[in-house]
Amino acid sequence: MFGGASFFALTDALGKWLTASLPVIQLGWLRCITGVLLIGLFMLVTGNLHTLKTTRPGWHLFRAVIGTLTVILNIYCLGQIPLAEFTAIIFSQPFFIAILSAIILKERISKQSWAAIIIGFIGILFVARPSPDHFHIAHVVALFTSLLFAIMSVTARYLSNSESVFALNFYVYPLNIILSFYWATSSWVAPSLNEWYLIVAMGIAATVAFGCVMQAMRYARAAVVAPVDYTRLIWVGVLGYYFWYELPDLYTCIGVLFILGSGMFILKQIRHSH
Repeated sequence: MFGGASFFALTDALGKWLTASLPVIQLGWLRCITGVLLIGLFMLVTGNLHTLKTTRPGWHLFRAVIGTLTVILNIYCLGQIPLAEFTAIIFSQPFFIAILSAIILKERISKQSWAAIIIGFIGILFVARPSPDHFHIAHVVALFTSLLFAIMSVTARYLSNSESVFALNFYVYPLNIILSFYWATSSWVAPSLNEWYLIVAMGIAATVAFGCVMQAMRYARAAVVAPVDYTRLIWVGVLGYYFWYELPDLYTCIGVLFILGSGMFILKQIRHSH
């Protein structure tokens, strides 16, 4: 999971770098093409193509639509707000997962967890700070993106009894590629050779990150290893400062502490409930 956190941070940093010169929709489209090629090649080499068999095509279609929005909005936010702020807001996923689990999976939320959810959202207000000199619409979009990530996670749990991990992830990409084709190609900006290297590196980093997380889930339950993902904040802090001289201010640091503390409490509650 530590490896996954590191490579996800690298993926986000590369995405932020590339948005300075390439359209968001085009970048998301290329990332999906790279991802589907790498995952498809991995399944072919390891002889796991049979795991793509599915009995839930409707659910895969739904998850593909959500996944398409997630990739595009994720890259948009990276180009608009500091890397650390984006990552901090994305870490609100445990709050949404807890709420969605109660709705979709009929799991009970304790009063303590509700209190942690409220504290976590107060932390998000510290990070986003709805004031004219700091707030950007990308802060709201990042929160919505976190909700979309949570939907992907909860639906994956819901489908895990009948669908393989490979199927749950692979089928997100093809529809994304098809839906984004027109907008990605109609405003095409030819990447330079160095940008092509970075695009491929971003796809590899995202695929390796997914592989690390998948392997972590094989060794332990999600609620046990998920807190390790918070180390991503260390990486994005280092990368944000090194490349863009972004230093989180006091309010952002306070917000991050609120989000991490409440998120880890919720994950602990989930772990104990299972």
